[in-house]
Amino acid sequence: MKVYRDGLTIEAIEPPRVVVRDGHTCEVFKTKDDTLYFVTLEDTHFCAHGNSFHDAVAAAKEKQTPGAGKAEAIERIQKSGMVNLTDFCLATGACRAGATAWAKEKAVSINDKFTVKEVLNMLGESSWAQTLREALEVSDGLG
Repeated sequence: MKVYRDGLTIEAIEPPRVVVRDGHTCEVFKTKDDTLYFVTLEDTHFCAHGNSFHDAVAAAKEKQTPGAGKAEAIERIQKSGMVNLTDFCLATGACRAGATAWAKEKAVSINDKFTVKEVLNMLGESSWAQTLREALEVSDGLG
C-alpha cells in the first residue's frame, strides 16, 4: 500500500497504526525493511519522519524552531554551490529520515554532493524545490 506523507511515498505492508503520545499524533508504518514513524506535533502543523518516535518528534521540533545550523548550512551551500543531505535538511527543514528515504527512492547516495541546479532538477516542481529556492534565495533561472 502506498501512503503519501510530507512529500514522500511510503510503501507500507499494512495500514498505518495511529497513536497519540504526549499529545502528538504518530503514524507508524511497517515497511519491507523497517518501521517508519511520522509525527505531527500537538496543536501545530509541524511534522516529520523518523526511525523512532523520538527521532520524529525531534525532527518536527527542529522544523518548528530551526537552530543556528540552518544559517550555517545555507552559507555553506551558497559558498560552494554544492548540496549534501545534511545541509539540505538543515536549510529546508526536511527531516533526515524522509530525505534518506527520498534518496533511496531516487537511487542516489545520501553521502553524495550535488550542485544546487542538480538538486532542484531532481526535486522537480515539488514543495521541497520551492523551499530550497526560498532558503537560498535562488531564482527560477538556476533550477
